[in-house]
Amino acid sequence: MSDLVPARAPVRPVFIDGPEDLGRAMIRHGGQVALRNAGSAGPAYLDGVFDKRGITLAKSTQPPFVGTRWRLAALPDGAWLMACQNDHDYSLAHHGGALYLGRQEKGGPIAPMQWLFFRAGDRLLIRSRDGRWLGARRGRAVAEPLDGLDDPAFHWQPENYW
Repeated sequence: MSDLVPARAPVRPVFIDGPEDLGRAMIRHGGQVALRNAGSAGPAYLDGVFDKRGITLAKSTQPPFVGTRWRLAALPDGAWLMACQNDHDYSLAHHGGALYLGRQEKGGPIAPMQWLFFRAGDRLLIRSRDGRWLGARRGRAVAEPLDGLDDPAFHWQPENYW
């Protein structure tokens, strides 16, 4: 018997621009999900910390981690906004890779808050307009460029919130 491990097929994500059933969660306009990082050994849920306008990883979706629910809003061009449950005026955003809760001002730019969703099996890969992928490294949420899509630190398991 061979001790060689068969190679896994490379991840071939499929763009999501409308309702999509990922098993544990339905990705749809108005849907509310929790996002659990598939590669995190510690805290794994994407958490918007409202009073600091920051983004962290939480160990659960139970209090005191009240920013772990994200309301999805589909945009006409296929991009998505992810509004934090604490205040739907604030959405997941990034600037130069730093993640934060951003608020769209009237007439202001919305691009830092727009995300593209890709399906990879029952997981979600999330990319910003400028090519940074949402992931988790060393216990914190990050937005970074990627060389390959096989790194589970950049795979998210969406869960319906109720």
